[in-house]
Amino acid sequence: TITASDGINSTNKTILLVVDKKNRQPILNENKISIKELQTIDLKSFVSDPDNDILTFKFEAPFDNQGAWKTNYGDSGQHNIKFQVSDEEFTQTFAMEVDVTPTNQAPKIKSSFSDKEDVITAENNTLNYFVNAEDLDKNPLTYTWQWDGKNIGNKASGSYYLNFDSSGDHLLSVTVNDGSSSSSQEWRIQVDKTNRAPKLALLPLTVKEGE
Repeated sequence: TITASDGINSTNKTILLVVDKKNRQPILNENKISIKELQTIDLKSFVSDPDNDILTFKFEAPFDNQGAWKTNYGDSGQHNIKFQVSDEEFTQTFAMEVDVTPTNQAPKIKSSFSDKEDVITAENNTLNYFVNAEDLDKNPLTYTWQWDGKNIGNKASGSYYLNFDSSGDHLLSVTVNDGSSSSSQEWRIQVDKTNRAPKLALLPLTVKEGE
């Protein structure tokens, strides 16, 4: 309302002021993020639009068309990422620094004394066991061998004597640990019974002539 007055009389005029909505550009909410290997990052989640406009995106590798990247072992390091965002009026290029930190990899058992899960042997034999394992993070490895849940060794290889009371089915397992993660392998050991010859207990015997 506008009022003009000469001190005695006044005149009022009402006008309509229309304020048009002005489009605002999309916003990047984070310039730097940190994730660990094997985690997934979604770039869309870091972009917002003050006007809630529908946005279109353009991404580059290693991100897919939806702006997602599932990191893997070996992706650690700093990655400078650029991508485009448009709200139909404004098109912007955003830059983001993605810091991917290493994730410990579990040890890998490459080979063992038996490629088969079922091993057949017999009593009165010595079972020689071993595994070849590696850790891509170069961490020192420890080994735990168990026979039916009982610890029988703590090295990469060893032996276990199967006495005449060992017949039956048994479980042999090994766990390889790098201090943070571990890998395991199991074998079913079938120990067959071994026949033993009779034993003679010969004692001194004294008899008299004619007896």
